[in-house]
Amino acid sequence: MNRIIVALFEPVRTNSLRCRTHISRFPTQLLVVVIVFTYAVICPVILPVGLAYFVGALIVYKKQVLYVYTPVYESGGAMFPGVIQRSLFGLVCAQLTLLGKSQNG
Repeated sequence: MNRIIVALFEPVRTNSLRCRTHISRFPTQLLVVVIVFTYAVICPVILPVGLAYFVGALIVYKKQVLYVYTPVYESGGAMFPGVIQRSLFGLVCAQLTLLGKSQNG
């Protein structure tokens, strides 16, 4: 009986590399979104480059999620508000860049 109680309160040990892979992908994707939003105003040539990056990332990450990663946890959409907030920040930066470009040129 004591073993069962101890097992219930024992911390779960997960492989830290598995958890880090999901966390390390998010900032990279968000950085590319912000750069593409910001510089698309100045140089629209970056839009096909950004599209090619995300199409390639979709193919690679879809395969990795299906065949490589083992699900450790499910957040239930807890990161969604932060993603939206940071994406909107990127859009605001793009609008400010457009405003500065229209004032100068």
